[in-house]
Order: sequence, then structure tokens, then C-alpha cells
Amino acid sequence: MCRFTCMKVTGPLGKVIGITDDWKIVEQKVVNNGTTIYYIRFIGRTVCPECGRPCPKKDSVEVSWSAGDMCGFPVIISGKVPRARCPEHGIRTIDVAFASNIARVTGSLERKVAFESMRSTFTSVASKYHLNTNTVIRIATHWARKLEDGLDLSHTTSFLIDEKSYKSGHRYITFIVDQIGR
Repeated sequence: MCRFTCMKVTGPLGKVIGITDDWKIVEQKVVNNGTTIYYIRFIGRTVCPECGRPCPKKDSVEVSWSAGDMCGFPVIISGKVPRARCPEHGIRTIDVAFASNIARVTGSLERKVAFESMRSTFTSVASKYHLNTNTVIRIATHWARKLEDGLDLSHTTSFLIDEKSYKSGHRYITFIVDQIGR
């Protein structure tokens, strides 16, 4: 066991890895490649994710999330996520506030990956955060669609298109700009 045994995750560590205060760290391990694994336990109330009604816990499902890096080494959060037995909706896995709904990463890592994906290649982002390239693509696509949904192009009457090469090997970025500048 380490010095974090049964520590409620509310301080700087919780903020860095994005864990909410209804979870606590019960164990920490560092494996051979330097990866830190935090084992967490749910200490909050089990509620139905559909209606928010407090419900009895049915069982738990083991889940792991990537939380990015700390000091250059990967961090993984692993824990059992309770499943609620709701009289109205049946058995449902509770929502995990700090986790992404798109991939097995924390929400804070998801936002970092989405931001980095705008400035770099998917492969380099995947390498930087120790993720699979398909995971990075899935996150970037989700956030691109989310941004598209908020665009109102009804007043656009004309736009400019330009391509700019970057890096070597004939790679291009396409820019589409509203000519009027809205």
C-alpha cells in the first residue's frame, strides 16, 4: 500500500487526474514501465442515471480509464462502477462524472486530446498521450461534430477556401472562411 491508501480524492491529485469527490483512492501501484495505476472505490450514493432516483446497488463493473501522463509516465484509473437497480428503468450503470462517454479516458484527458488534435496529427497526439490512434480520431470527431452543431451558416452568402501545405510530403490543411468575417 502507499501513502494514498483510502484517501478521498479532493486535493491537487484529484484535480490533476480529474476524479470527483464521490470516489476515493484505495491503492496505488507503479508497474515496470512506470505506469501508475490508481485503484478507486465509489463512496457516493447509487442513483439511476435516467431519473436520478436513489436506488439499491445491484453489482459493479470493472472499468479502467487513461488519465494521461504525470511526470512523463502514463496514469490509469481503475475501479468498479456500480450498477443501480431502478424500479422504473431496470439495471443501469451509474454515470461517472470524471469519465468520458466517448472513450475509456477521463474527461480532462478527452479535452486535452481534442485540443491537441486541432494543432497536430492524430498519430502524434496518440503517441503523446499513450492512446490508440482510433481513440484520438473518435474523440476529435465527436468534438468536431459538437462544434458543427453550434454553427449557424444561414447568413453566410460567400466564403473563401484556401489550402496550405504543412510538414513535408504534400500534406495540406483546408481553410474555409466567411468572406464577410462573421
